[in-house]
Amino acid sequence: MNSFQHCRAGMTRGEFLKLALCSGAFAAAHPLRAVAETLASGNPNLVLGIVSDVHVSMRRKNGQVVFEGEEVLRRTFEWFRSRRVDAVVICGDMADQGLREELNAVGRCWLSVFPDDRAPDGRRVEKLFVYGNHDWEGYKYGDAARKYFGAEGYDHAINKDLGAAWRAAFHEEYAPVWRKEVKGYTFVGAHWIADHCRGWDEIGVPQAAPWFKSNMRTLDPKKPFFYLQHPPLRNTCHGPWHWGHDIGEMTRLFAASFPNAIALTGHSHASLSDDRAIWKKEFVSINAGSLKYTGLEYGDLAPNIRENDGGMHGLSAEMLARRVMRRMSTGDGHHGLLARVYDDRIIFERRDFEDMGLLGEDWVLPLEKGASVRHGRAAPQFAEGAALTVRIGSGKNRGGGGVKSEDQVALEIEIPPANRPVAGRVFDYRVTIAGTNGATDEKFVFAEGFHRSATSKRAQSPTVFKVALGALSASGDLDIRVAPRNSLGAEGHALTAKFSLSDEPDAFVEYVESNGTQYIDTGIVGRCGTNAEMTIQWRSGTDSSFLSSRRDGGDTRFILCSNQGGSFGHYYMAHGGYERARDTTASVRNPDAVVRIASGIIHDGENVKYAMRLNGTKEINVVRSEAAIDTGLNMYLFAQNKNGSAALKSSVRCYGVKIWQDGKLVRDFRPCMKNGAGCLYDAVARKIFYPLGGSLVAK
Repeated sequence: MNSFQHCRAGMTRGEFLKLALCSGAFAAAHPLRAVAETLASGNPNLVLGIVSDVHVSMRRKNGQVVFEGEEVLRRTFEWFRSRRVDAVVICGDMADQGLREELNAVGRCWLSVFPDDRAPDGRRVEKLFVYGNHDWEGYKYGDAARKYFGAEGYDHAINKDLGAAWRAAFHEEYAPVWRKEVKGYTFVGAHWIADHCRGWDEIGVPQAAPWFKSNMRTLDPKKPFFYLQHPPLRNTCHGPWHWGHDIGEMTRLFAASFPNAIALTGHSHASLSDDRAIWKKEFVSINAGSLKYTGLEYGDLAPNIRENDGGMHGLSAEMLARRVMRRMSTGDGHHGLLARVYDDRIIFERRDFEDMGLLGEDWVLPLEKGASVRHGRAAPQFAEGAALTVRIGSGKNRGGGGVKSEDQVALEIEIPPANRPVAGRVFDYRVTIAGTNGATDEKFVFAEGFHRSATSKRAQSPTVFKVALGALSASGDLDIRVAPRNSLGAEGHALTAKFSLSDEPDAFVEYVESNGTQYIDTGIVGRCGTNAEMTIQWRSGTDSSFLSSRRDGGDTRFILCSNQGGSFGHYYMAHGGYERARDTTASVRNPDAVVRIASGIIHDGENVKYAMRLNGTKEINVVRSEAAIDTGLNMYLFAQNKNGSAALKSSVRCYGVKIWQDGKLVRDFRPCMKNGAGCLYDAVARKIFYPLGGSLVAK
């Protein structure tokens, strides 16, 4: 008696399936394939290749017409052929721009792999394809047909004659609803035939429900049948928020009358690494993802907010605009399924067609009444010895609407991949940040490579979480906790770290040094009535600035210390336009020397008075009959604040800076170390100022 037979002794098949899939007993030895391979004894009745949202797109490159996505599709077809499939499913959106040329490319690709719809051994391999919204109306998107073909563009649209386009591409007749039999199993497909894509509550297949009501008696209620449409069935896989779901008519119909239905859909591009893509209650619903790219907005878990997602339905534009993390790149997510159909179960193998690796454990769908799918129950775990790396960094918030994209000081947490071999697949991380001020922030972030095969380089890479310090409620000394979660929310053991955001320096140092990429926002507006003292050493002879702000293309400059390199080689300050600054220039800049600079620009009601002293020697002392200026912009250190962006960044050693306004000391910057990095401590505000654009070297 083998181990499989021994385990089954004294159990019914249903009891054994339930035990095997719930316990995770097989996962320790074979983390991705154990359940399926253990159960998959004997030959399947039917083998299916399943993809959706191919989006073959016509492009003109270097004077040539190319079809993007065609090679991925051909590679997928070839892999299906190697698995001896009996049929291939495409759940819509074959032609990205709804052009007949694109649909013909899909047809050519098919016939190059399955000539005359045949495998190399002569077996027939059935096409089970349906139109999606891009096939129906993609010619309108971006005015694609007109862009390529001018006034005759609509002549190239699939929409002009759905039947003629179908026959030309696939050499078979077209019907809004088709029915095919493959090795004793029934397949029904409904094409998208209605304007327009709404993104929610889609009405693209109005003909499907009437067809089923008319043909109900012709479907064997004792045997599963497969139904194809493009939009997901409402309130099934991925839940009620699923992007692109239909209006719910098919869900109600199947729940009431067709418990043996297995619905295959696409449209949303949701990741097949997400175990919620398969749903079994009153019937079965599966979303087949996308062969073209993985969508982030469509693969989320409650609470539907991740710092690196693309923006969820219902998420405020302002919240999205203030995020520092960009949308995660998922254009390399090319997903599909291989289904093996047995008498009592169907096994779905999830593939990453970028590297042909597995996206997760196979899904096992018991066909007996009342049995549910069990998958993805094991929580992901970090490897032994894994640790978080926490630091202060920076990045621009996304911006949009009334929110400007600006550099932000950010908390960065580098999270090692939670990919311990005997555990579940990591989908995202829960990040909890608790401060000694009593506040706690909870954030979520997609795991790097969650949409790629478990063995891919991206899935094996760290995830770098970022959040702007200004977006955190927690402050002071932080307790940080990061827990890995699978797509069903099962949470593994957390990693923890401590990090200080208190305004107490760890140590004061002699100087901090920039390399031409960093800068610090002083928080002090550049205007008349401002004086400063600084001790610095230039490390580069290029044109650069140390303390200034500037607005309106140069008409309103307030420069207390800058360096003009090249043939001039001097310090300068400015009030007003650039030429005025040149008029007030003196001194030869010496990049090898530490220099003490005192400078100021004031207005006495009639005249502007500005002066600069280098190492106690007066260099500039000028009075001009000019109006007072106020840039309205904070002065930057190590750079110039040019209309809100850092320009003329400098390589400088800074030994200390003091700033006065209207005779009052408002900043007293002292070089220091905090959490292993260089920064400046302001003894006036008793606050640490962190650099933007990178770390300062501290000595």
